Amino acid sequence: MKNSPSADAPLGNGGQGMGVGANTLANLYPPSPRLFVSLALAVSLAFAACGPSTAPSSGRQQPAPAVQPPAAPKTLVIVGSEVFDNFWLFGNRDTEQAGFVDAGFVGQNANTLELFPWLAEEIPSIERGTWRIDDGAGTMETTFRLRPGLAWHDGTPFTSADFRFGWEVASDPKVPITERGVPALISGVDTPDDRTVVVKWKSLYKNGGTFQKQDIRHLPRHILGEPFREAAASGDYTRFENHPHFNREWVGMGAYKLASYTDGTDFSLEAFDRYALGRPKIDRIRYRVITDENAVLTEFLSGTVDISIGGTGLQSALTLREQWEGQGKGKLLVTPLSSRYLSPSFNPWLRDVRVRQALLHGLDREAMNQNLFGGISQVQHMPLNPVEPRFPRADPVATKYPYDVQRAEQLLDSAGWRLGADGARVNPQGERFELEYRATSGNREQEAVQLVVIDFWKQIGVQAEIRNLSNPVARDPANRGRWAGVSQTGGNVSVAEYDQRWNTDSIPNEGNRWVGGNVNQWSNPRVDAMLEELTHVRTTRQRTDDQVVDFIRLWTQEVPALPIVYNVDIIPFKTSVTGVLPRTISGGNGLRNWNVHTWDVT
Repeated sequence: MKNSPSADAPLGNGGQGMGVGANTLANLYPPSPRLFVSLALAVSLAFAACGPSTAPSSGRQQPAPAVQPPAAPKTLVIVGSEVFDNFWLFGNRDTEQAGFVDAGFVGQNANTLELFPWLAEEIPSIERGTWRIDDGAGTMETTFRLRPGLAWHDGTPFTSADFRFGWEVASDPKVPITERGVPALISGVDTPDDRTVVVKWKSLYKNGGTFQKQDIRHLPRHILGEPFREAAASGDYTRFENHPHFNREWVGMGAYKLASYTDGTDFSLEAFDRYALGRPKIDRIRYRVITDENAVLTEFLSGTVDISIGGTGLQSALTLREQWEGQGKGKLLVTPLSSRYLSPSFNPWLRDVRVRQALLHGLDREAMNQNLFGGISQVQHMPLNPVEPRFPRADPVATKYPYDVQRAEQLLDSAGWRLGADGARVNPQGERFELEYRATSGNREQEAVQLVVIDFWKQIGVQAEIRNLSNPVARDPANRGRWAGVSQTGGNVSVAEYDQRWNTDSIPNEGNRWVGGNVNQWSNPRVDAMLEELTHVRTTRQRTDDQVVDFIRLWTQEVPALPIVYNVDIIPFKTSVTGVLPRTISGGNGLRNWNVHTWDVT
C-alpha cells in the first residue's frame, strides 16, 4: 500500500514540515560534499605544513596553537505518554519506545508508506527468487539475507539463529506475548548460515516478506537461551518473563542502546555506533513518560523538553500554538490519524445492534468536535483513515449515524428499553439501563469527552457511571481487555491491522491472558473470511480494495465500536530539532521515530 503525504497543515502558521516527498534510503544517507571539501582542505594543509616556511623568524618561540575542546554531545529530551514494562512483545509494551532500541528485518516510512530493508540487505521478491510460493500446497518460503557485520548492543555478533530463537520463544503458547498471529503462521525457520534466514510459512500470508518488528522479532540467544530452556523444561516461565533483559538490561539492535533505566517512565539512551543504517546524529536521548498533559505543557513552555511523542493533547496543542509556535520556539505537526472509540465489552445489552446504533445516534459528535477539539479533528464513521487512498470509495457506502434523538429513542424502544417515569430506560426484566463508563484518569481529553457523552446519553434515558482507571492499572492483567460497560479506547485504523483488531481469534479471553486486540468482542464469520482473504499473498490490489470497501460497509452496519472523532496526531518539537516528519499512518507500522537516526539538533 502506498500513500501520498498528508496535506493537513499544522496548527498555527505556515504548515512547515508537511507534504514532504518520498524519502528513499539514498536520500537519507547522501554523500556529504562537506566531507570532500574537508578532506581536500586537510590534504592541502598537510602539504603546506611539510614545505619550507618563507616567513622570517623572529627568534622567539611561537605560542602553541590553542587546543579546541571536544564538541559537547548532542542531547534530546523526549516526552511520551505510554507507560510500559518491556521493550519486547509482552503485555504492557509500546512499539515506539521499542523503536529506539530495536529494529526489524523490514521497516516502513511512516510519511510515504514506503517499505525499506532494515536489518536485511533487501526485501524478498518473487522476481529474485527469494520469495517462493507453492500455490498447490498453500505454503511459502521467504529468504532474508542479513547485512554484514551486524552486532547486538553489547557487541555480540547478530546471527540468523537469533531470529530463529525469537520465533521459537514467540511460538510457545506459555509465553504471554500480546499478539501471536504471525509466529503461528510459520512452520519453521532455517538458518543455512549466519547471515541467511529462510522463513517457512504455513499459508500464503501477504506480509510474509515484509513483516515488521512488532509482528515477530529476534532475541539474543547468548542472554536468554538458558533461561528459556529452563522455563520450557520446568513449565515455570516466571523467571524468563521477569528477566531484566526485557527492560532495565535491554540489549537490542536499534539506533540507540540503553544507558540507564529507572523504570518504564524514565530511561536514557546512547547512540549505537554499529547501527545497521549508520550511527545516529544525536548522541544521547532521555525519554520520560508524563501522563499529565498539564505537566507536559509546562515542560514545553519552560523549554525543558525538545519533542513529544504521543504526550500532547489537543488543548495543550492549542496553547502551544499561541504561546510557543507563534513565538518561533517550535513547530506543531497535526494530522487526524487514528480512532477514538467507545468500545463495548461483556455487557449483554450492548450485543444488540439496535442499542449500539441508538447510542451513536444519541451523540452530537460534530458539536463535540467543535467544542472539545476546536474543530481541528473530524467526525469518524469508520475504521479508515481520511488520508487513506481507499477512503473516497468507502465513504459513500458507509452507514452514517447523525445526531438524531428521535431515531435513538425509536431504536431503544424497539430493543425493549422503555422510558420510565424517572426518565431512565427499563427493560422487560425491570433492569435500569445503567452502564459503567471507563476512561483513563488524568487524561483531560478523555475525561472531557466522558462528561459530554454521559450528558447526551442521559437525554435518551441511558445512565452511565464513571469508573476511570489510570493507564498502568487499566493495562494490568486484572483489568485489561474487558469491562462491564463501555471503555474509551483508541486504535489504529490501518488496514494492515484489521486482522488483529476485528478477527474472532483476536478477542481477549482468559486463555490468552486478556491481551487480544479485538476488545469489542466482535465475532462475525463473514468478517473473519474477509480478513483471511486480505492477508492472502495472491489477493490482488483490486480485490484488496474491493474487500476493504465491503468490510467498511458491514462494519458501519453493525458498529461493533462507537466511533467519536479521529484522534489527532500531534507532534510538537523545538525549532532546533530537524528530521521529524508527519505520519500518514498510525500504529506499529507507522512509528514517529522510524527515522530517528537522521534526527538532529542544531
